[in-house]
Amino acid sequence: MADIEFYKEALSGDDEELRELAKDEAPQLEERREKLESYIRQLLIPKDSQDEKNAILEIRAGTGGDEASLFAGDLLRMYLKYLRTQRLENCNTKRK
Repeated sequence: MADIEFYKEALSGDDEELRELAKDEAPQLEERREKLESYIRQLLIPKDSQDEKNAILEIRAGTGGDEASLFAGDLLRMYLKYLRTQRLENCNTKRK
């Protein structure tokens, strides 16, 4: 944070070289500060007691005939592929 204040002061200073340096560096520092603040906010969010529990997802075709059944199958495959990429492969699937 002190660097950001320094560069803000340098932008309004008399030294041309320092102003140029501040113009180059200040946006990067601001972006880094925003990322760090966002990260800290995430760390401050309390852990949910439900985080470690399992979830049940039911996909039904509903009305719509064959098209609805095809879509439900595609949706199931999409979720299973996502779970594999997240290394959550130990999911149970039941098809009727």
